[in-house]
Amino acid sequence: MNQLHLAGFGVQIQASNAKPHAELMITDGGRNQSTPERYLFLPGKIEYDSIILENCTGHLSLAALRWLSIHNIPIFFLDFDGSIISSILPSKPIKAEVRIAQIKTASDPKKSLTIAKALFQAKITRSLQILNWLAEASSH
Repeated sequence: MNQLHLAGFGVQIQASNAKPHAELMITDGGRNQSTPERYLFLPGKIEYDSIILENCTGHLSLAALRWLSIHNIPIFFLDFDGSIISSILPSKPIKAEVRIAQIKTASDPKKSLTIAKALFQAKITRSLQILNWLAEASSH
């Protein structure tokens, strides 16, 4: 599973238009850097199988929702504590091998703990990045 994890302020997800050949543009504005990280995806050329929006502010266009749905990419909205607020799932089910891997992992306590630790570490890292970004922004 390859997830694009976006967090913080100024996240933008938009498609160039509503047509099937549109490009998807994503800006992750919440990182601790001077210029936001930007992603551009062509139709059928996205390496992520889901998008996680954690405690974000920003913009998500209807054209982008359509683009993601056409490409069977779910979006998960997480609150500041990591709980799921909402999700937008594609009309087709997620790949069977992904679902099987999720079920196997859920029944393996060692793997589950490894994933939980990684998620916790990512949350701490992101929180520190946001705090540093806020500290820099308030000093300007």
